[in-house]
Amino acid sequence: MSEAGAMLPAETLNAEEMLIALALRWPGIEADLADALSLEDFHGSENRCVFAAISQMAIEGTDVDLHSVVMRLRRDGHETKAGGVERLIGLAATAVSAAELPAYVRMAKEASLERRLRLASESISLLPDMPGPVADRIGALQSTALSLDMTALTGGALLYRDGLPDVIQAIVDDADGIGDRGLATGLNELDLIFNGAMPGDLIVLAGRPGMGKSILADIFARQFSSGERGSVILHNYEMSAKQVMRRSIAAAARVQVNSRFGIPLTSEEHQALIDAGTWLRQRDITIDTDIIPVSQIVARTIMRARKGKIAAVIIDYLQLIPGESHRGAANANENERLSEITRALKLLAMRVSAPVVLLSQLNRSVESRDNKRPRMSDLRGSGGIEQDADAIMLLYRDDYYNPDSPHRGEVEIAVAKQRGGALGIARQSFEGRLFSISDRGAFHSTPETLVGRPSSYPGGVMPDFNIRPGADAHLATAGDAFDIPDSI
Repeated sequence: MSEAGAMLPAETLNAEEMLIALALRWPGIEADLADALSLEDFHGSENRCVFAAISQMAIEGTDVDLHSVVMRLRRDGHETKAGGVERLIGLAATAVSAAELPAYVRMAKEASLERRLRLASESISLLPDMPGPVADRIGALQSTALSLDMTALTGGALLYRDGLPDVIQAIVDDADGIGDRGLATGLNELDLIFNGAMPGDLIVLAGRPGMGKSILADIFARQFSSGERGSVILHNYEMSAKQVMRRSIAAAARVQVNSRFGIPLTSEEHQALIDAGTWLRQRDITIDTDIIPVSQIVARTIMRARKGKIAAVIIDYLQLIPGESHRGAANANENERLSEITRALKLLAMRVSAPVVLLSQLNRSVESRDNKRPRMSDLRGSGGIEQDADAIMLLYRDDYYNPDSPHRGEVEIAVAKQRGGALGIARQSFEGRLFSISDRGAFHSTPETLVGRPSSYPGGVMPDFNIRPGADAHLATAGDAFDIPDSI
């Protein structure tokens, strides 16, 4: 027994030894063993040495049995480090049925997590006395706690024979029009193209300033938080929480609230604000305006998810998320920084099983070309964003650049990427003074019809809904190459 192994409870060391024994006795299970565990899961140095050899042989496709493992250890000069040939022969003789592999894997995983918990506790106990800003030490504490990933005990693999029945049923349900299309945006023309925000999706809303990204994000927040879907967490790096609420209630009430200092509200406007406020209080939306790095966004979201269901996380916007302070100023590659953030947010979406909506600016080069309609290549740090995003929507207002545009008062929302879905452009009405994006030709309900009746409009964000979809929404199949035409 190794010195390290002697420090372990007997059942833990026995689990590690039994896993080695199974691999030596039953050829063919080495791939499952190497996939389920890593070197850090083995605390006994002798066991770790043997597992390293078995894992490498599994990667190479080399047959694993007692003889081949002994020869590999001898070739690499690790025979003594592994405890010797007699030890391996003795282990192989103790092997139980290969069907017991999952049970022993779980025992080894639990022991590994227990060791990491103890190490994390020791590290956390030292944080109060460490130098540096309190915020940095709190961030280190959260990162340490998050490193104890409980998903290690459950795993993320799924056999075809176990998963295919549900997949086939989902396809049948989609064909029958009863499948889950994800969370609808509430904008009918856009929902004709977009399949909905699905759990685990990273959805990017991108555009130049003034195109309506924040307005669209606010619509998503109100829509996604309706009913029993759970809470929406809105991280805003530009405005205070009350500024965000001001814009939201103005949109819901359809009352102009900016540029009217000293201009009294009419009785109808005042009532509309009260009714819209009553309706908005039914929405479970949390606004977080702290200037925090992505690691703390992840930490806070996971902690909130433990308290209740998360419907969606919305972040406004990517380029304002600060870098991790512990990495120092030397890491000046902006594209790498943004790619790390988008990857972390994609993993967060999968971790909490909720969509993450991320707003992003576009490169200034858009302004220098004649056709200012955006392309995915205009995304700042586009490589990582394009790779990690499940859906990308590009916003463009032609009348922002061309006052005489035939599309005044409209915003184009181009679905430029959508995994497993169609690509195309939806054109929606845009009213900047009301912070509103709605369907063209929409009937605007009066605010009093909203109170106590949010479920009356399951397909839309109140108070706007469309009587019928626009006839000229641009649709394409998922396999088509997508580009935004010069003119629409």
